[in-house]
Amino acid sequence: MVSNGVGFQNGTIILDEPKNVYYSGQPIFGKVNFELNTSLSILYLNVVYKGEANVLWTENEQEIYNGVKKKKLVKYVGHEEYFNFSQCIVGGNGVTSLPAGNHSLPFQYQIPFNAPSSFKEEKGEVTYNVTAYLLHQDGVTKEEIGKQFQVIAPLDLNTEEIKRPIEMEFEEVYSCNCACAQRALHVSVSAPHAGASPGECVSLTVRAHNRANVEVSQIVFQLAKKMRYLSQQPMSTVIPPEEIIMSMVKGPILSKTNREYTFDLVLPNFIALNLDNCGIIDVGYFLKVTMKVSGCNDDIYDETQFCIGLVPIGSNADVKLTHPMADCLPNAPIPNPNNPTYVSQPYTEAFANPPNFQNIQFCPPGPIPNYPYPVVANVVDGSMFGSKNSLPGVFETNAQSRADQNSTSMPIPAFPPLPEGQAIPYMLPQSPPPPYSMQPFSPEPSAPPSY
Repeated sequence: MVSNGVGFQNGTIILDEPKNVYYSGQPIFGKVNFELNTSLSILYLNVVYKGEANVLWTENEQEIYNGVKKKKLVKYVGHEEYFNFSQCIVGGNGVTSLPAGNHSLPFQYQIPFNAPSSFKEEKGEVTYNVTAYLLHQDGVTKEEIGKQFQVIAPLDLNTEEIKRPIEMEFEEVYSCNCACAQRALHVSVSAPHAGASPGECVSLTVRAHNRANVEVSQIVFQLAKKMRYLSQQPMSTVIPPEEIIMSMVKGPILSKTNREYTFDLVLPNFIALNLDNCGIIDVGYFLKVTMKVSGCNDDIYDETQFCIGLVPIGSNADVKLTHPMADCLPNAPIPNPNNPTYVSQPYTEAFANPPNFQNIQFCPPGPIPNYPYPVVANVVDGSMFGSKNSLPGVFETNAQSRADQNSTSMPIPAFPPLPEGQAIPYMLPQSPPPPYSMQPFSPEPSAPPSY
């Protein structure tokens, strides 16, 4: 395999989104640009679109053989493919001759609506790329150039579950010694909704009734991100340490007092991950509350799921106008999966007119809403087996429902009729992903943080 060889001299792939960032369901418009010093005979020029997730980690395990202990390094691997589609844009029907000069060949493809967000961490990643392959006439020499792009799966917070208020209740009974009467400490923390967008102010209300002889010296509010990776060979899971995105301290609550106050928890600026449709990587956000009690008493701790989404609650405005990191978002509007006439035009004028070459067979992309090319994604809509970033139950997945499905592939539409002599796109063969087991994330909160 050759990169930027005789055929792809000074070859590049240019995408219509200047930041190479797209929403799930958004069309990709691009061009394959390259130079030829002399004419070149080829069999085809294919553009391959691929989206996949991979997890990999290793663990040292100890085994006993005939009474002898031996250490073994075990590799845990998981793979999931969302689409892998090859589109022929030149040739595909015998030998085609490309003339000398500069070439700029257009292509387009629509990302599946259920493609998860791009993700990259030490033990796993979700990646998307587009690669152009040029096969010479000899059928052996093959050149390639590639381009990676990012996908943002927009989460709309305007659902009934997320709009509902949340409340966390804390109640403990204390006494100074066996002879003293037991008195209760009751604290509730509430928020108007179970989710918010980055940069928003979350109004938290604390109501405290402290009849005990103890004092709550401080209340620590934290927003945490938890991750979980699932391997398929062999089947296992690993949960790395949680990441604290932000923290705020309030208090105190003196003994034998009642107190009620409201304050704003300002979420930091970031683009929230949405991996609902990823079966091997889980990401969830949690609101954690820890109350530090005076004396030798243990801290009181609890947490609840808190959804972080792209579309704010009650907002109909363009996300580009409201999101604090709008410069990192695509220029296109968020696609609407319920609108079959979604815009199918590029956002850069340079992609408007395809070139005209003689004696070259083009396989035109066609109007995207009609899906003239197969779109293959080995994912199922999140509503079928739970969600990891929408209530209820973060990280909850219905393994039985997934196992009962005969196929996790989206339907492959048929090709439209092509004119006589028109090249037919070549589709890479698909293989079903290996089975894997998924266990619900533990509902028990983790240990309180140490200070």
